[in-house]
Amino acid sequence: MANPSIAYGFRAVSLIDGSGMPNFGVFRGALINPAAAQKMFYGDVVAPISGGYYAPATVLNGAIGGVAGTYFMWPSLTARQNIRDHWWTGNAADVAPGGTVQLAVEAASNIVFQCRSAGTSGGPVTQAQVGSNAPFILGAGGNTLNGISSHALDDANIGATSTYPFKIYGLVQQPESDPTSIYNEVLVVINNLTLP
Repeated sequence: MANPSIAYGFRAVSLIDGSGMPNFGVFRGALINPAAAQKMFYGDVVAPISGGYYAPATVLNGAIGGVAGTYFMWPSLTARQNIRDHWWTGNAADVAPGGTVQLAVEAASNIVFQCRSAGTSGGPVTQAQVGSNAPFILGAGGNTLNGISSHALDDANIGATSTYPFKIYGLVQQPESDPTSIYNEVLVVINNLTLP
């Protein structure tokens, strides 16, 4: 079975077995600075920035602030109500004066995320690489129709580098993903987390 090459970001799917309460370490009401006019999608890797805000992560091989969760919410001028969606449009002009863009950020070292490998190595992530660290890639910028991220695991740079943001926790098995083929799906945990 061939795996599709379409990335979907990082999705929280479980906690490490025996790691505690199932609250998934979600920071609800985290903020995006609307003036920055940066689009952000469900499953994007995010970084904390000054002022208590979050922004799309641009350092692919360093510390991260977590992963953008399932909702973004802002007081819309055009809709004249709060909008809740899977992605933030980056349209600062649509945010009511004094309003903020809120999001859920999933950030804890015991959250297990599922993601697609980017295929940058030309092959699959293997069982021998479980326990190794890896960076991520940004992809094409997210899907504005469904709000899904284009981030994926950079399988060409898997190794022991301690600053990489993710650690490979396991491989997704068939029938969902063929672990022997390129673009296989991988389970990861956050290896290098910086909280605001």
